[in-house]
Amino acid sequence: MGARAGLMGLALVVTPLLFGQQAAVRAKILAVAEGHAEDVRRELPSLLAAYPNDPGVLFLSAILERDGNKALETYHRIVRQYPHSEWADDSQWRIVQYYALLRDTLAARQA
Repeated sequence: MGARAGLMGLALVVTPLLFGQQAAVRAKILAVAEGHAEDVRRELPSLLAAYPNDPGVLFLSAILERDGNKALETYHRIVRQYPHSEWADDSQWRIVQYYALLRDTLAARQA
């Protein structure tokens, strides 16, 4: 019973933190969309250091990446490693958009 109570307590503490983190990522994506990309870009190294494997932080880093090929690699990583995250579908869409902009319709269809 003690271990079970400990797990419940841990879940009660960790779950809001995870949802809070995702809300923070969404707020930063909105800030980028509103023209504050440089402000968010300055915060990105500390976010990546704190959450190097968080799909939301990775998605944010891909949005801010100036090199399209590196962004594409990150989107693929999210789809591959975190297929059930809320960011997987958005990453998949970004992959399709990338290839469509290159007019590579075959790659866009296969993405």
